[in-house]
Amino acid sequence: AFNNVCRAFRLRRKPLAVGITDVGKYAILTSSHQIDVYQCGDGSGESLSGSNRILHTILLENETKSLGFSPDGSVLATSSDVGIEIINLTANGRSNKRQIHCGPIENISFSGDGKSILGSAPARKSRVSIFLTVASSFDSALDDDSPPQATEDLWISQLLFPEPHTDQNS
Repeated sequence: AFNNVCRAFRLRRKPLAVGITDVGKYAILTSSHQIDVYQCGDGSGESLSGSNRILHTILLENETKSLGFSPDGSVLATSSDVGIEIINLTANGRSNKRQIHCGPIENISFSGDGKSILGSAPARKSRVSIFLTVASSFDSALDDDSPPQATEDLWISQLLFPEPHTDQNS
């Protein structure tokens, strides 16, 4: 149960986009090339009282329009005129970014389980949408000794060559 405490976070200027999780982790697109990720409270989701602390400052390759946060706060996805950039926030010495070139994407969001992303382009420019999904590694199904790969790692390592879907009927 959440405490009935109202916390304020003041910004010097209006953010370009914001993403938030149920456990109090949130991301702010402070400029078109920078995201700041914060944690409010202890991260358990039980109490959001306490101070806000910055966890990450992420510099982006492309001019970003929006962002999507996975429900557990482990992965960020951003949209731009060239496609999607995926950032693993829990990378332990591994590559933590992945770019997917698929054309202009304006809106982006994760599914409830964090294993799918839906991105859509502005309707007035093109009728392109992209749906990306990751699944458990096939290697772990063949070898019972290896632990399954975490979803945030799959977003960086599993995607090969996604193709956008164009709706010709509309």
